[in-house]
Amino acid sequence: MRKDNNAGALVVLICLTVFAAVFIIYTTRYLPDPVATHFGAGNQANGWMSRNGYLLFMLAFLIGISGIVSVVVGTLPR
Repeated sequence: MRKDNNAGALVVLICLTVFAAVFIIYTTRYLPDPVATHFGAGNQANGWMSRNGYLLFMLAFLIGISGIVSVVVGTLPR
């Protein structure tokens, strides 16, 4: 059985995560305060969040989802 080297995949994951985090940090400063985060019928905003809260939520979501997916994909074949 051949054992693959996953170092390349890890480097790609880290590079994409860093790029996405920088993109989120850079673009968040252009958002209004408060940020509309939920929309109801008729596309009317009915949920709001502070700009800093939005930034923290998006970064946590980015790192959490990418971490969960990489762990599941990495351990699923075993």
